[in-house]
Amino acid sequence: MAANASPGTSVPLLPRHGVWVELHVRAWRSLRARQAIFSAPWGWRMRPNGQLPPLAAGGFFSTQRALLLMAVVGALLLCSVVAFDLHHEYQRELHDATTAADRLTRLLEEEARQTLRRVELSLQEASAELQGVDVNGAHGRELAVQRLAGHLPHDHLILGYTLIAKSGSYVLSTLVPNPETLPQALDRDYFALQLNGAARGLVLGRAVRGRLSGKWLVPVSMRLLDAHGAFAGILVALLDPQYLQSFYQSIDVGRDGFVTLFSQQGWVLARFPFVEAMAQRNWSDSPMFRKLLPKASADTVRQVVVADGVERIYSYRALSDYPVIVTLGFSLDQRLAPWRVRAAMEGGFLLLVLVLLAWCTRALVRQIRRAQQAESALYLSELSVQKASMPTLWIARDARIVRANQAACDLWGFSQAELLTKRITELDPDFPPERWPLHWAELRETRQMRFQTRQTNSAGKVFPVEVDLNFLEFQGEEINFAFVRDLRDSRPGELT
Repeated sequence: MAANASPGTSVPLLPRHGVWVELHVRAWRSLRARQAIFSAPWGWRMRPNGQLPPLAAGGFFSTQRALLLMAVVGALLLCSVVAFDLHHEYQRELHDATTAADRLTRLLEEEARQTLRRVELSLQEASAELQGVDVNGAHGRELAVQRLAGHLPHDHLILGYTLIAKSGSYVLSTLVPNPETLPQALDRDYFALQLNGAARGLVLGRAVRGRLSGKWLVPVSMRLLDAHGAFAGILVALLDPQYLQSFYQSIDVGRDGFVTLFSQQGWVLARFPFVEAMAQRNWSDSPMFRKLLPKASADTVRQVVVADGVERIYSYRALSDYPVIVTLGFSLDQRLAPWRVRAAMEGGFLLLVLVLLAWCTRALVRQIRRAQQAESALYLSELSVQKASMPTLWIARDARIVRANQAACDLWGFSQAELLTKRITELDPDFPPERWPLHWAELRETRQMRFQTRQTNSAGKVFPVEVDLNFLEFQGEEINFAFVRDLRDSRPGELT
C-alpha cells in the first residue's frame, strides 16, 4: 500500500494500533515454525489461502494417546520378542541336555552290557575249570582255588571267585583262606534268587564291603547244576565297582551330575560320585522303580531326584539281557546357567531400552504439548485478527496481497479468494506500479509509516482510508502488515 505524501510526512504509529502490530508480528514469526511442526503427523496444515484451520477438537489429546499407545505397543512387542527368544533358547538348552543325556545313557548301557558279558564268560570258563575237581577234599579245594585265581582277568574287573554249596555254606574262595568259617549265605539276596530258581542267567546282589580287603564288592552269581539238572550251588564273581566308576568318572556330567548302575532289585552297584550311604540303601521305592520303569524301560525325564532333592534332566535305560539299569543325571541348574546369564544380560538391556523409550516418549509428549500450546496461542492470535473489525492486509515485496481478514474483504467488496489475486497498486488509484520499489525501500528504512490515501472497491468507487504500515523481515522474507481505517465516517462526503 503506497503513500501519497512524501517520506517526511510519515508519523509514528498511534498507541491504539500497538496491540494489532504485536499480534501480526507474532503470527508471522510463528508461521514457518508452525508449518514445520504441524505438517505431519499432527495433521494440521496451512490452507492455500494462508489461513489457519480451526483446532480439531481433541486433536492433541488424540495424538498424545496415539503416541503413548504406540510406545506401549512397542514396549510390549520388544518384551515379546525378547521373551520369545529367551523361551526358544530355554527350550533349546533343555533339548540339548535331554539329547546329551539320552546319548550318554545309551553309551553307558552298551558299556554295562559289554562288562557283564565279560563277567558272564568268565564265570562260564571258571565253571568249566571246576569240572572234574573234587572240592570236598582239601587237595581238591586247593587245586580249584589255584585254577580260579589263574583265571582272574588282568584288568582287575573281577577281584575273586567264591563257590557256595546248595546248602548255603561257603566251599572255597580266592579271597578268603578259610571260607568254611564264614556264615552261611542263605541270607544273601542273590543266593535266595538262585535257590528258588526265580532268576535265570546272571544274578547281581547287593554291594558289600569285603571283610579282609575293606573294598566294596559286587557279587555276580551264576547257577550251577549237577548231572541230573538239579540245583548244586552257585559260583560268584566279585566285581570291583571302581572298575565301572573309573569309566563313569570320564563322563562329564557337571556339578551335581551323576552316573549310577542299579540292580533290578534297587541296589546301587556302582556310582560316580560314589556315596556310601546310597550304596547301603535300597531304592526300589524311588519314582524310577515305582513309576517310570513300569511304563517304559528307557526314557529321559525332568524331575527332582529323591536322593538329594536336586532337579535334573534324568535318563535311564534298563538292559534287556542283564538285570541292571543305567542312569545318568544332569543338574538342571548347571545346564541352564549359561541361559540364565544371557537372560540376565538381555533383561538388563531390555530394561535399559524400556527406560530410554519411556524417557523419549515423555520428552516427545512434552514437546507436542508445548507445540500444541504454541498452536493454540497462534490460532488465538489469528482468530483475533480474522475476526477483528479493522481491515488488515499482509503485503509481499512485489505488492501482492498474501493475506487478508474478513473486514478487509468487506471493505473492498471482494471475496478473500479474489482479494488474494490482487496487488495493492491495483486498489490505489493514486499509486502507479512503477513507484512501488521506491515505496518499499522507504518502508524498509523507516520500518513503520502512517498516512491517508484513497482506495477503489470492487464496484469501482473510491473512498478515503488511513493506513498503518509495519515492515518485518523474517528468514530472508520481507512482509508489510497494513492496517486500514475507513475515513468515510469521519469526512462529510465520499471521494469520487
